[in-house]
Amino acid sequence: VTLPQYSSRCWVYKITSKLSNQYRCLSSATNAFVMLCKSVANINRIESYLIITISTLLKSPWPEQCELGSTLVGALANQGDKTFPNLFEQCKPILIKAIESMPTCLQIDSNSTLEAIRSEASMQNICFSAMETVLQKYGNHHKSQNVIVDSHISTITKIWSDAFRRYNINLYDGIGGLQISPSSTSMRLLSTNCHAVISIGQDCLPSKLTPIIRALVTLIKNEESHSRSNTACCAIVQLILILQKSDDEQHSKVWKKIVTNMCGMACIHRLSDSIPKGYTRRGCRQAKIVIQMLIAQTSAAHTLQEIAPLWSRLNPLNCQVSANQSDTDILNAIVLMESISLSLKKDTKMCSHASSMMLPSITLLACTSPVAICRQVSVNIASKLCEIDTRNTMP
Repeated sequence: VTLPQYSSRCWVYKITSKLSNQYRCLSSATNAFVMLCKSVANINRIESYLIITISTLLKSPWPEQCELGSTLVGALANQGDKTFPNLFEQCKPILIKAIESMPTCLQIDSNSTLEAIRSEASMQNICFSAMETVLQKYGNHHKSQNVIVDSHISTITKIWSDAFRRYNINLYDGIGGLQISPSSTSMRLLSTNCHAVISIGQDCLPSKLTPIIRALVTLIKNEESHSRSNTACCAIVQLILILQKSDDEQHSKVWKKIVTNMCGMACIHRLSDSIPKGYTRRGCRQAKIVIQMLIAQTSAAHTLQEIAPLWSRLNPLNCQVSANQSDTDILNAIVLMESISLSLKKDTKMCSHASSMMLPSITLLACTSPVAICRQVSVNIASKLCEIDTRNTMP
């Protein structure tokens, strides 16, 4: 069939678009796969197939396969139901181990010799065909006990181990003597693992949350891909909301510290000449998104004052507080409030509280502040609040 001349250009555009937005394509394909799995959930042993496949992906020597496994777990967990409860129980220890200690695939990534061995065609043929072969054999079994599922996972990982052992590499016994250097691959994989753990829920959270928080914050500070960075922002907000519901006093301290750190970055104006040490422009931009998501997902019955770290930053705008506030504190509060105003909704306690407590000060700053940025941002906030709820904001 002869295609019109422009078709080749269209084809090239579609291919390059997919390559440049690889993570977005992966997320879309994953969501489609999850919808398919839910529609056939009643088919015999579908969960067992998923357990074998995803558990094996999470243990793969290839970071791309590990990330696919984590993305699938996160997508399945985000459905908010219990269609595949055994899958999450099986994957939890694998994911937590991958967060707390460097997974095998990243250890290989950090060594050029090991990476070259992994890239050999014969190695890839052996390892890539292992899962397909074992799954076909599993389909021939008439029983579905967990022991059979576990044995098939072990069979696949043993095939991989034996393939690497020919080069005197103990794949799952720890590849000693390697210095793991931070890279975009490690940053992305760890963040995806953290998102999967958070998506499963509070029961899956490890006792130490620092590795999870560090991985997600590192990504939003440095990631170039908006899709990946926004996913990390969603994970941070999910974690905050989970910890807010917890009765654990330590969890309360953790979520407040996370919000405090996000507020610190979100207070930096996009046109600021200097960025404080430890911050990045990407991180400051994404921190604003985290705050917006948090406000959007916080109950309409709550006020800004109930999110203590947030209110502390906004306090310079509180009309009931003394006017003796530093220019820096006022500017930081104004920049933060601009982000918040984008997520406020009409007829909510949070919106009415913000208007009554801060709009007088914001209006005054819009008219009298000697700082041009402060005046402009104040105008933006006042306009937004009036747009949201004209009746309660206009005199």
